[in-house]
Amino acid sequence: MPKLVKTFYILAFGGVISALYMLTQKFVVYFDYESSLNIALPGEEFVPFVPQLTFLYVLFYFLPTWALSLSQTEKQLRHMIVTYLIVALIHCVFFLTLPIPFHFRPDSIDSYSHIQSLLFLIYSFDHPINTFPSMHVSFSFLSYFIVAHYKPKWGQVALILAILVSTSTVFVKQHYILDGVSGWFLAWLANRFLIKNHRLFRALEI
Repeated sequence: MPKLVKTFYILAFGGVISALYMLTQKFVVYFDYESSLNIALPGEEFVPFVPQLTFLYVLFYFLPTWALSLSQTEKQLRHMIVTYLIVALIHCVFFLTLPIPFHFRPDSIDSYSHIQSLLFLIYSFDHPINTFPSMHVSFSFLSYFIVAHYKPKWGQVALILAILVSTSTVFVKQHYILDGVSGWFLAWLANRFLIKNHRLFRALEI
C-alpha cells in the first residue's frame, strides 16, 4: 500500500474521531445535562494527583496511529479503522445517554512545569464529563489487541503502553477506576467480535 494512501487514511481517521468526541462533548455541555450516577469506588478520592504522569496520558494519541501504521494492506487498514470507529460510536451513545461527570479534578496546582501546563491545557478543552467508558483506555487496549493480532512481536510493547496510559488516567484525574474497567471491557469485546472475527467485515464487504 502506498505510504501516501496510508497517511491519508490515518489523518482522516484522526480527524473523524476527534470531531466525534468533541461534538458529542459540546452537545452535552451546551444542553447542560449530566447523570447523577456516582461510579467512584470507596476511597477513590484519596488517589493521589500525579500530574507528572501526563506524559503517559498523552501516549494515547500515539497508540492508534502506531497500530494503524503497522497495517500492510489497504484492507487491513480499513478493518482497523472501522473497528476503532465502531468503538467510538459506542462511546458516543454512552456519552449522550449517560454523561457521567468527574468530580475529583483539581482546580489548581501549587507549581507549574511544562508537563503540568500541558495537563491544564488538556483540562481547558476536555470538560470533566463523558468519562464512562474511558476512551483513553478502550482505544489504548484496542490498539494493543490490533498490534498483537497483526504484529505479534510488538504485542508486549503495546500491552505495556496500554497499561501505562490506562493507569495514568486515574492519577491525572481524568477518570474513575470503573471508567477504565469499562473501557477495557469494550476493547475486549471489540477484539473478540471484530478483530478476531471478520464475519462482519465480510458481510459489509469491507
